[in-house]
Amino acid sequence: MRGAQADLSYRLKRSLFSDVGGFFHIQYFTGYGESLLDYDQRRHPQLRFGFSVVR
Repeated sequence: MRGAQADLSYRLKRSLFSDVGGFFHIQYFTGYGESLLDYDQRRHPQLRFGFSVVR
């Protein structure tokens, strides 16, 4: 196995403004080759958090 990634998103129930909503994101990555620049380098496990605004 060269790499593994898991993604999870959660829709926020309340709207931020009148017609704008949002999502909370969590991502986990471990392994080799997340991009072409580091295809042969092993990455330490990474846990990432994010937020997106949608209309």
